[in-house]
Amino acid sequence: MQYKKAQFQYSIPNTQYGILIMMFDLIAIGNISADLYFSADELTKKGDRLSLAIGGKYRAEEFRMSVGGGGANVSIGGRKNGLRTAVVGMVGNNVFRKGIMHRLQTAKVNTSHVMFSQGAANVSVLLLQNSGERTVIAHQSSHQHILEEAHVFSRKFKTRAVYFGNLPHVSVKERRSLMKALKAKDIDIFVNIGPLDCCKPKTYINELLENVDVLILNTHEFGDLVKKDLPKINFRTSVLEMLPVMKDKVLIITDGKNGSYGYEAKKVFHCPIVKGKTIVDTTGVGDGYTAGFIASYLQYSDVLRAMKVGSRYASKLISRIGAN
Repeated sequence: MQYKKAQFQYSIPNTQYGILIMMFDLIAIGNISADLYFSADELTKKGDRLSLAIGGKYRAEEFRMSVGGGGANVSIGGRKNGLRTAVVGMVGNNVFRKGIMHRLQTAKVNTSHVMFSQGAANVSVLLLQNSGERTVIAHQSSHQHILEEAHVFSRKFKTRAVYFGNLPHVSVKERRSLMKALKAKDIDIFVNIGPLDCCKPKTYINELLENVDVLILNTHEFGDLVKKDLPKINFRTSVLEMLPVMKDKVLIITDGKNGSYGYEAKKVFHCPIVKGKTIVDTTGVGDGYTAGFIASYLQYSDVLRAMKVGSRYASKLISRIGAN
């Protein structure tokens, strides 16, 4: 399958070699989607569920389109927190392409290694409640070819860090291969893994996390990862013994309204949430936390300080519609 790439956005000339080298603090690899928001307050509710009639037609009082996906959210969030960022991901060559690219470039995220595919379509429909909670219907094309492009740019780009978003359809072999190449260049690696990866066998997980510097995930994902029920895990004490591959690295676990936990060597950190004045939309809160954490950690190498920055930035996102 052939892919087209976005136009080159910005670079720094290297006169010694007569070539252009792009300099970044963070490159985010992951999903880029069109997020379509509809007000769901007119929909029938039964307990904690929405009820839609088959063949029914519903009117939403409000509609808004935004850009989402882990790759887009973390690259934009990183940029808003002072980093020079780029994103690597797949965008469908469809009606949403122009809006997605405009949003990324307006946010001053480098898009020169965004790929376009005729068959790709990453779209989420979000039904918003007045409480800020949302119901999501998502379609995501396979991202199995993303790292082919990433291997190419890894030889050309200079960056302090790379973030791997949730890429369950990309093989461990491909992800591990790129991570090893990045570590050989002393590049920091931040990773998020989702439910599909977390449910895989421990040998699979160990291979995937071998070269990771910082792993960020939520409590449910961690429970699946270590094959333990959540009530049996005390997150206020060290959990690194449950995940030995991370014992000399940094592990961050988010826990919704309970805040987040950080683990580094024998240290255990807890950071409460920063409560916003109004909860409008909780979409992308985890990605926002990740972006703020990475921005601070790259500057200060202080886990607790980075957790606080991540929490503050996440709290800003929930006061408006949109994941970034």
